Amino acid sequence: MAMRSRGDARLDALIAQAAEEIKRLNPSIGTPQEPVSDTLAGELERDRRELEQLWDELDRQRGGPLHGELAAEAVDADRGE
Repeated sequence: MAMRSRGDARLDALIAQAAEEIKRLNPSIGTPQEPVSDTLAGELERDRRELEQLWDELDRQRGGPLHGELAAEAVDADRGE
């Protein structure tokens, strides 16, 4: 990891200011996350399957995936799944 050879107070102040602004705009950043309920997890899984079917149907209507993979697979890959 690269390290600065000397401190830059102005840069440190800007970074701290930006971090505070981010926290102000999105208060959930840095807060502990609660696990989702089983009901919500089921709904999310059903929605995921429905979206996958929609993407796959779009691929079929176009005559197949553009780059050799289904759209749903590309989305999963982007998510790291």
